[in-house]
Amino acid sequence: MAISGSNFAAGATVTFGSGTATAVKVVSATKITANTPSNAPGPVTVTVTNPNGQTTTLTSGYTYSSPP
Repeated sequence: MAISGSNFAAGATVTFGSGTATAVKVVSATKITANTPSNAPGPVTVTVTNPNGQTTTLTSGYTYSSPP
């Protein structure tokens, strides 16, 4: 999964709802890639936290779907 934004810093963490993303890689100050944690179907809030404590949150920023 790719996340676009601004001011991302190396070492940032990402959460999807209450789950923590894995394999988080800050590609640039405007792009992060990460693996989403398991979750029930539906929308969740996505939060990115930089090592300095700066956070940004997008309510309903990602929607999990049911497997086919």
